[in-house]
Amino acid sequence: MRNFRTITSILLLGMLVVIALPNAKAADTANRLTEMTFSVPVEIAGIVLAPGSYEFRYLDHINVPNVVLVFNSKNDLVATLMANPVYRVNTTDHSEMTFEDRGPSAPKAIKDWYYPNDNYGVEFVYPRTSSARMARGK
Repeated sequence: MRNFRTITSILLLGMLVVIALPNAKAADTANRLTEMTFSVPVEIAGIVLAPGSYEFRYLDHINVPNVVLVFNSKNDLVATLMANPVYRVNTTDHSEMTFEDRGPSAPKAIKDWYYPNDNYGVEFVYPRTSSARMARGK
């Protein structure tokens, strides 16, 4: 029963995201729009992003905290990710992501993301299989 509720919640959230997404690309501090370009593949919460440009932004909805949307350069939604809040003492004047090494044959994984001048950011949630693999260094 609990799995059914979880799956239903995820599907409803996905439908909400598709319906409610604005087409504008204007920078907005409410959704923390951040553009990133990767020259190599990177992993984020179990999804591998090919080299290229991506936009990261918060789902701008008060009742759904810590949900991050990832769009490709064509403005296609490529991921809707749950994240945990994370705190840092020192801020920077630019967006910052930290990465974890997953071994020589795996892409580096995005661990967390901070918006400029914010102490609070998000730490991405990885599937348990990825977490176990990360702990073993594979």
